[in-house]
Amino acid sequence: MQSCVVCSSKRINKFETKDLLSYWACSSCKAVFLDEQFRVDKKEEKERYLNHENDIKRLYVSESPITSLTDKEKVTFLREIDNYIKKKDKRVQQVIINLSSSHDSIFVANSYGKYCFDERPLVRFNVMV
Repeated sequence: MQSCVVCSSKRINKFETKDLLSYWACSSCKAVFLDEQFRVDKKEEKERYLNHENDIKRLYVSESPITSLTDKEKVTFLREIDNYIKKKDKRVQQVIINLSSSHDSIFVANSYGKYCFDERPLVRFNVMV
């Protein structure tokens, strides 16, 4: 009998069959994984992985959105938005603006000795009138 590929639990249930491939779901750790009859063996998996080119074009700079502007520049930007909206319609009395950001740096390593980094900048801008 199959067991979970993540936690080795035997508490697994048929999850889905898609494109003739069967998937299982683990009740213990909630992992979803491919039926063992469809998986490649460890040697073939390692060979595919080591020959795979994973060079991906960067979609954004890795500069932190938290420190890319000074607090003064951020406040100036928010005031400009507030003034712009109020000038568009004289009935607007209050504008609530929220600007928030986060920046995660991720390091990923595998058992084959490969590793990579990922930068995850996020900026959220909300305006309520």
